Formats: sequence, structure tokens, C-alpha cells
Amino acid sequence: MQYINRLLFEEAIEESGEKVKLHGHYSGRAMFGERCLAVYGSITNLLAFHLYLGASLGDWRDLAEDVRIDQFGTDYIAYYPGWELAEDDD
Repeated sequence: MQYINRLLFEEAIEESGEKVKLHGHYSGRAMFGERCLAVYGSITNLLAFHLYLGASLGDWRDLAEDVRIDQFGTDYIAYYPGWELAEDDD
């Protein structure tokens, strides 16, 4: 399991105009019931979210390699199998 700082993740949501919503326990395609961290919104807002998050993280290659995107009703969902939110940097 890999972790990302909760405050950093929530700050990226705020910076995207809060048009991206957190879905903390999403089970995506071929996950066989496993749950993971996810965010959903329009494709434009997800892009803004990821640009801010990437700039804040510095080295965000691991997260970028793991992200998957699917349609979610009229929006899209970006989910990160194997990732969870952490309360601090530990």
C-alpha cells in the first residue's frame, strides 16, 4: 500500500475550485472488490486537480503510473489502486 498526504490531496481539490470530489473507497474495473482512493468530476477539472497535485508533490511518477480513469455517470473518475490517504508524511 502507498500513501499520499491527506492535506495535500484536499488542497489540490480546493485549488481545482472544489469541482472535484473525493471518493474514498472506490472499487474500479478488474479490482475484484478491492477499494482505493478516487476523485471524480469533469475531465477538465480532473486535469486541473492532477496538475496542481503533481506540482505540489514534486516527484509524482508513482501516482501518475497507477492512476486509472473511467466514466462515472456524466463525469469521470480517476482512481488509484493501491493508494490511501495518510494523515501526515510518515
